[in-house]
Amino acid sequence: MRKEDAYQTIEQLWKDVESYLPGESPFRPRMLITRPREEAALHTALEEEAAPFLQDVFQSFYGWHVRQHPSGQVLARYRLLYGFLLQELLRLPEYQAIHALCEGQPEISLEAARIFTESLESKLAQDKDMERDWLILRLERLEAGFHRRAARLDRLLKLPGVPEGVLLRLGTRLHSLTEQEAHFRWELSCHLDLLREPVREAARLALERAEELYHVSSAWGLNPDSQSYASSNAILRRHLEENPVLLEISRYIGKLKEILSKRRENTVRYGQGENYDITYGRELSQLLPSESVLLARRETVPMFVERYLSGRLQQRQLREKTTMGKGAAIVCLDESGSMEGSKFVWAKSMAFALLGIFSRQERPMALVHFADADECRTDLFLPGCYTLEEALDSAQHFFCGGGTDFERPLRETIRLVEEQSLRDADILFLTDGECQVSDGFAQRFRQQKQTLGFHVTGVLMGDSEQETPFGITPFCDEIYTFQAMSQDSVAAVILSRLCA
Repeated sequence: MRKEDAYQTIEQLWKDVESYLPGESPFRPRMLITRPREEAALHTALEEEAAPFLQDVFQSFYGWHVRQHPSGQVLARYRLLYGFLLQELLRLPEYQAIHALCEGQPEISLEAARIFTESLESKLAQDKDMERDWLILRLERLEAGFHRRAARLDRLLKLPGVPEGVLLRLGTRLHSLTEQEAHFRWELSCHLDLLREPVREAARLALERAEELYHVSSAWGLNPDSQSYASSNAILRRHLEENPVLLEISRYIGKLKEILSKRRENTVRYGQGENYDITYGRELSQLLPSESVLLARRETVPMFVERYLSGRLQQRQLREKTTMGKGAAIVCLDESGSMEGSKFVWAKSMAFALLGIFSRQERPMALVHFADADECRTDLFLPGCYTLEEALDSAQHFFCGGGTDFERPLRETIRLVEEQSLRDADILFLTDGECQVSDGFAQRFRQQKQTLGFHVTGVLMGDSEQETPFGITPFCDEIYTFQAMSQDSVAAVILSRLCA
């Protein structure tokens, strides 16, 4: 069977095996334990249709337990060469990471197995180690000869009156074959050792692909335990194939979620559950002991004074009482022509990373796309009231050119707060800052902001050091810029505050 046909056959098996479990997916991890008949059916079908090595690698990634073809069902070449490659894979730390991502997820497992096997097959095709192939062929023949003579000896031992000389010659021959096999196996092991690094490299490639697919899937909240997982995943794959930019957005959403997760893990807890981080400033009541000790010696006092005057003393940053991170959010996203490229990817990733978190927290969110005065679109995402298709459509939207007008999206924000009952909402304004608002509008907006009780955070994504946040200063309570902080740092701070 051709390799390409094997891959297509495995993909087709997802649909075939579903007939065993009407109405639900057979690929949830628990199915491997609670549904032995369906697991056996899947394994049998794969054994019949797929290349043995691909199937074994797939099972080692996908299953709870590693399952390989019984030695009696495959040729000696498979056991001697591919068996070594598989055992070497299982010894690597990369395998543990791959298995953690792939366990119970057939599509990720299949793609990772495909990358791994193709990488090794390419290496074997380029290698052309003729001596290794000759040793394998020789061991195959020795093994066949040993089994023939062993079977003959077994038959003769059951017959009466067989001369002892005949039995002795057969036994001697079997012993000779065993010694030859041991010698050839030792020689073969020297050649197989050269394949350890290609196995590790193939495992690295498979891990990278598994991580990418896992993050893309988790970026949009797809849960393998959900009954709608198969259909949702098919929708996501179709959109990703049609729009490469959406794939970049999905990858970065996964990265942002990792950043938020690590930031939460590194947050220190003390007392009655109060949280703090380490920051810099000149608040003497929050100094760390490592800074206070500078006052103990005359020689280090000038160092303390210098840090104090420059605001560079290390201190605890207490979690203050705040209204942020409790209610709804409205994201105003600049989609004018100047935002095209990496700025657009970052902004969309921020918006939909927030949407994923808000969805789990059952908090409403609105996304206001804007460009010039005539281009404004609002997508309202209420908990449980929108589909994956709608979210993907919103993520791919871009006005593709035109100027920038800040007043139109800000007026839309006021309307959403008033009409959609989004009081005390957190407003996130993402732009490269190539616009300004009039003084009269800025004054009216500040008054309405105070009356309605919402908070505006601005992010200036300009890529020039000369750009200043003056354009968004009149209506923002706080501003982050890519000149002052890295993109990941800005993302970590905003996600932490809005998703507390």
